[in-house]
Amino acid sequence: MGYGVNNTGRNYSTIRSCYIVQGKPASPASNSLSVYMANASFNRIYNNTIIMNSSMTGAVSGAVTLAYSSFNNSVYSNVIEISNDGADGVNLGYNSFNNSVYNNNITVSGGADVSGIENGVYMFRKSYFNRIYNNNITAYGDGENGVFLDNAAYNNSIFGNIIINNGTSDGNTAGYGVHLAVNSDNNSIYDNTIKANGSVGGSSGYGVYLDTGYGPGGAYGNSIYNNNISSYNSVGIYAGTSAYKTAIYGNNISSSYRGIVLDSDIYDSSVHDNEITSNLGQGIYLAGTAGSSYRNEIYRNRVSVQGSGYSGMTFTASSFIGESV
Repeated sequence: MGYGVNNTGRNYSTIRSCYIVQGKPASPASNSLSVYMANASFNRIYNNTIIMNSSMTGAVSGAVTLAYSSFNNSVYSNVIEISNDGADGVNLGYNSFNNSVYNNNITVSGGADVSGIENGVYMFRKSYFNRIYNNNITAYGDGENGVFLDNAAYNNSIFGNIIINNGTSDGNTAGYGVHLAVNSDNNSIYDNTIKANGSVGGSSGYGVYLDTGYGPGGAYGNSIYNNNISSYNSVGIYAGTSAYKTAIYGNNISSSYRGIVLDSDIYDSSVHDNEITSNLGQGIYLAGTAGSSYRNEIYRNRVSVQGSGYSGMTFTASSFIGESV
């Protein structure tokens, strides 16, 4: 493991105006951490330029990493560039909480079909009460995430960001603007501009994606509101299996396929006051197996569908019962 700056167990430190480069395109650095903080609090990381050429071999790599109960830290006004394979712009994990990441310019770019996935911001392993706001995040490559919440990242706020996922011309893995994986619960995603452009060749682009889980494994209790979302070749907002108690409202969604999708085993959720434009697909698509979803409210949405044979709202296989529409 290589470190640019290792600030383990130290508080009230400042890391500013540094120029940190790890690896070269021809010889990328493996398992590297440019700025690493563990069990560290009340630190500031700002006005730095961090360039990483990374090669993932199993460990977490990142430009800025806050881990192991690091709290009340601020990461702001940095320029972060990630290239090659498997590193992240900013990592928050292992019980890190109440940190602020804002006003950063983050660019991540990996190739198609690489072994690692790059994330602009990655929160994982009980990362909670963190605020990600006013950042410019751009992702290029196959299967990249602008912001990725994974493995019990909960009660976080993501707002005021510009998130662009451009995918690749030949990739086969979906790209996401904001991706919430299993057990990422009670997060708020609002006031963002999200563009998920997918790829020309085959992979899709999701604006906001709530991952599929089963039973208690789904991402639940999340709120997605007041965002401007455009999605090429796929879905503006996708709520996967067991993503229940989800609130989706006040969004402006433009999609070349489907605007909003609710999958199986979703209940006590609401979809309302959204403005949806869909080309060659449904505005709101309620999927899943028969009788698997219930007690959802869908109302006051304005849906415009272009193309023949498509509808503003589609129910499949009587999948939703007892709905209020």
